[in-house]
Amino acid sequence: GGKPQSTIGKIREALNFMRNHFFEAPFIATYRREFVEPELDVRDLWKVYQWDEKWMLLCVKKKSLKKLFEQMQDYQFQKMRDQPDKVLTEDTRVLQDEDIQRLEEVETSDELQDVSAHFKLYYGRDLVDLQNQKASRGTAG
Repeated sequence: GGKPQSTIGKIREALNFMRNHFFEAPFIATYRREFVEPELDVRDLWKVYQWDEKWMLLCVKKKSLKKLFEQMQDYQFQKMRDQPDKVLTEDTRVLQDEDIQRLEEVETSDELQDVSAHFKLYYGRDLVDLQNQKASRGTAG
């Protein structure tokens, strides 16, 4: 079976020790066991550590992709502002706030891959122009 409901609090304690005090699983299991036992043993603590590592990596990737989404929105806005008479072609899709919301709701690597693939499908061809624009602004300022 599963672990009792009290395990959630014990996992929070373990994460606090790992993230804020930089304690490793064996140290917690040995010297801070009163905070995690009986629900968590050293194997469980290693699982918590590994899952937290994956979660933090996902968060970093999400943050990076969100920044790219926002840069693409700015790029599209500038493009429309600079060329107001140029009609958007029907294959142009303006990045919406809903796209960013969808990204913020991502909770797994697979979901992040889906959102990233969707972005590249619609905006991949504009990425080179976006990067060039960023580079020229960086040297001009």
